[in-house]
Amino acid sequence: MTRISRKLAAVVGGLLIVVMVPSAAWAPKVFHRISVTGACTAGFGAGTFNGGLDLTHFDVVGDDLTVTGLLSGNCQGSTARVEFTAESVSLAVTFPSSTCEKFSFTVGGSLAVGGVAITMNAVASEIGAPLNGGERLCAVDRQWDAGRLAQAARILNSLI
Repeated sequence: MTRISRKLAAVVGGLLIVVMVPSAAWAPKVFHRISVTGACTAGFGAGTFNGGLDLTHFDVVGDDLTVTGLLSGNCQGSTARVEFTAESVSLAVTFPSSTCEKFSFTVGGSLAVGGVAITMNAVASEIGAPLNGGERLCAVDRQWDAGRLAQAARILNSLI
């Protein structure tokens, strides 16, 4: 390989890295390790729930957009504590605002996990649109406005 060929190969290899890094770097962190709090009830009585939620996928149930995720946390009462890890939960999604620059949504509700009844405080999340993500957020907004929740869920799933 000539000296020019090696330099060209190095430049092309460098360009591939530069092109690949931005698309891989756009994995939104908002879907992982979301802090969750609320009230809970277990066998020992009432307590406070603290935990984290990793969203895994969006779906449509009836006329509602839902999100499924893995919830980990603990219910702390005055005399006891119940802990659980990576329990699958499904929550309703409300979609208060969206633009091509950001997607804002809220999850929350009541659920039962591992023998613990939890009433979650509403969790508001927002995704900004760096790089080419704005196109996808515009698409979510258009699908939502048109009442096409399944298409909005499909696009959201491509962001996870």
